[in-house]
Amino acid sequence: MDEILIECSPGVSGDMLLGAFYDFGVSKTVIEKPLFDLGLEKLYSLKFKESNSCSIRAINLDGTIYLGDKLIDGALSFKRRLVSGGIRIH
Repeated sequence: MDEILIECSPGVSGDMLLGAFYDFGVSKTVIEKPLFDLGLEKLYSLKFKESNSCSIRAINLDGTIYLGDKLIDGALSFKRRLVSGGIRIH
């Protein structure tokens, strides 16, 4: 399969989507490849773990971003940093 169509008209968060891909069988290496391609391999940590809420099982992604001695949690801060660095995110 070369392509996958995801219908998410109400929206989807990045950590939930990556967790679902990981649960579906996409390896962590494949998920991290775009970050490696951008030269960010030493600036982040991704941890996948199983979680349960109201009898619903899912894979939770915990992402951490390191910038120098500064630690940034959360995708929004990461997105702001990329946008301020001139990278467009849609």
